[in-house]
Amino acid sequence: MQQVEDGDAGAWPGPVSREQARKMQRKRILDAMVGDVGERGLRAATVAGVTARAGVSRSTFYELFDDLEACILAVLRQTISRSTALMSSAFEREERWQDGVLAALTALLVSMDRDPLLARVCLLETLAGSPTVLQHRARELAALNPLVDVGREQAHSRCKPPELTAEASIASVAGILHTRMVTGEAEAIRGLLDGL
Repeated sequence: MQQVEDGDAGAWPGPVSREQARKMQRKRILDAMVGDVGERGLRAATVAGVTARAGVSRSTFYELFDDLEACILAVLRQTISRSTALMSSAFEREERWQDGVLAALTALLVSMDRDPLLARVCLLETLAGSPTVLQHRARELAALNPLVDVGREQAHSRCKPPELTAEASIASVAGILHTRMVTGEAEAIRGLLDGL
């Protein structure tokens, strides 16, 4: 164990291990990235701005992340995987497909209401990212396709929706949420549940 110096680990009572210090620093950097990108936009984000907000040194940032893109990818990975797990868990608790979809969507909208800045970063600001960020975002959204496809597979063969139904449905929901954020109508995301 070591006592962390220079404020890089944050307020932590007593000695912490090097690994604990790195975890705390990483969390602070990711939180700062969300704050900086959410308030100023992805294109305006800088390492200096993120490190100042996080209260860590530039060298600490570069020990944990190669660059800003790696940092925003970490935010995106963490957030979308958490959201996908939350939605999948809500979906699986229900017996009927329709109830599962409703539960999954409710879980997503409640989490977005709980942390609107993070929702803005993931749904809106990442669209200004590099091709790598955009590809990662697309892959994570595609991970939700199986939830919708369950309902498509249950449909009668005469009226089975086309294969692109899941992708189109998920893109539509993401697009509507994106539009609400751009137009400033995102105060109560949860209120969109019935319409969606």
